[in-house]
Amino acid sequence: MGKRIRVKVIAKNADGQTPGLSDPTDLVTEPSSSPPPPPTGNSVPVSSLVAGDRLVVESVQFNPNPVTSTSTPIQVKIKITDNKGKLVRGAFVSIVSTPVRTSTPTAAPTDSNGIVIYSIQPRPDFLIKTGFSTQFYVKAYREGEPTLAGVSGGRLVQVATQG
Repeated sequence: MGKRIRVKVIAKNADGQTPGLSDPTDLVTEPSSSPPPPPTGNSVPVSSLVAGDRLVVESVQFNPNPVTSTSTPIQVKIKITDNKGKLVRGAFVSIVSTPVRTSTPTAAPTDSNGIVIYSIQPRPDFLIKTGFSTQFYVKAYREGEPTLAGVSGGRLVQVATQG
């Protein structure tokens, strides 16, 4: 602490070599807060994705499945990857039933394992009938980007009902 840093580089080619020296940095000081712990899991930050990359709704798990009651919340576990198969942390995920027959949670970011978990409450008009399903639209996106552009991905999924 209290020191400056300079970097010396040497460029070499067939004609010889030339050293170069960077300008000194400002004084190195103690950070004002501890750095965040390194993420766990094998994931990449959503901020590292570039134009042309996509987010993939890799899996959606409902519990209970099938749904048998409108009084019991439905736990939904959603896993997000990129188009290269890597888990993505920090991607925002939204979920909504179609038609809207459940509570709609606020979009939340994926954790260091590319996962977000929601608790969704069925409304009284949620159809509980053997052989039927309720569909949900799941969207993953990078926060702050346009709705119809940017790094995103979506998927239509369903959960069975049994009455």
